[in-house]
Amino acid sequence: MTLVTLLALLLGVLPGCAQPAPSPEPGPYNPTPLATPQGSGTVVVQRGSITEQVEARGRVVSAHEALLSFALEGVLTDIDVSPGDQVAEGEILAEIESKDSEDRTAEQQIADAQYEVTVAQFNLELARGDLAIAEADARLCEEDLARAQTRLRQAQYDYQLASYLVEPNKEPEEESDFTRSQRWALEYASLDYDKAVAMCAVRDARVEYQNTAVFLAQQSLAQAQRLVTRAQGRAEQAQLHAPFAGVIISWEKRVGERVEAYETIGAVADPEALRLEAWVSEEDIAKVAPGQTVETILDLRPEQVFEGEVVDVASESTAWQGKNVYIVDIEFTDAQGIPATIRTGADVIIETRRRVEALLVPNGAIYTDGEGQFVDLVRGGGRVKVEVEVGISDGTHTEVLSGLVAGDEVVLP
Repeated sequence: MTLVTLLALLLGVLPGCAQPAPSPEPGPYNPTPLATPQGSGTVVVQRGSITEQVEARGRVVSAHEALLSFALEGVLTDIDVSPGDQVAEGEILAEIESKDSEDRTAEQQIADAQYEVTVAQFNLELARGDLAIAEADARLCEEDLARAQTRLRQAQYDYQLASYLVEPNKEPEEESDFTRSQRWALEYASLDYDKAVAMCAVRDARVEYQNTAVFLAQQSLAQAQRLVTRAQGRAEQAQLHAPFAGVIISWEKRVGERVEAYETIGAVADPEALRLEAWVSEEDIAKVAPGQTVETILDLRPEQVFEGEVVDVASESTAWQGKNVYIVDIEFTDAQGIPATIRTGADVIIETRRRVEALLVPNGAIYTDGEGQFVDLVRGGGRVKVEVEVGISDGTHTEVLSGLVAGDEVVLP
């Protein structure tokens, strides 16, 4: 081919390249459905009821329980009960030997205190006898004083009469023997009266002293009686009594072992007031609230379901089997039908939320991708990934709040 021919061919092609035909506008993007894998199942989205539940372990406890302890320290000398025993209110459960700082037992303390009472009573009787004597002397003294006062008044009268009628206005050295004798009689009567006054003052003081002695003796007797009461109280505290009628549910000490004051050595419970104590995990506790319905299956009655209701939820966690749990208190709907099996284990199912006419999808149809949750929706002979908003779950199905409608068909893995 010649050069001229090649140039002519090029000139004929270039005009077509300079003016290409316009491209059509792109339409909406529709992802091509993926083929449904062989062996995958599908399910139709339907409406129905769903209940969210929290499962936990628990145990039957008594609403009326008491820890058992002595108020004194000592050594256990007698134990009259064991776990499972029925006890009556006030029944003696155990005894200890407790000694005071002087190494005296309760019986010795009572004996010593009673001796002190006997001595104090004797001293009180002596003091009362001395007071009676002192009061009798004081009364005699008052009679003596009255007689001395009468003699003094008579002597005053006689002397005044002698001085005025016989020899008035004379100096003592000029008095007659008669007047002088009347003056001496007056002086003697005055001295006798003063002596009587002094003696009565002494006897009154003795009465006051004996009154004080009686008061002190009464105080000593009262103190001795308090010591007896205290010693008897310590003897009573050396015995452990049942605070109410019930069942011994635990006991931790043996005869010969030492117990400290207020150390817990056992527990008693009233089998007529039973409730349930459940241990709910940290992950589930936010779902639980008072008023929720509970179903309970006792380990000793696996064939029977007992109904109940949540009455209280602990605000702080506690350790149980190596993890943190929250104690939930549950009351039985029919407490009379609960067997008296305190501390027996139980499976607890708490109904936390319920939905009616909710869109339900099997849990297996929902999967997480990134921050969202999705299902594969059957469409056009294949499947399309659709994001959904979910609600509660019962462990088998999940509530779908948005993203699907009733009648949609979703893929199961």
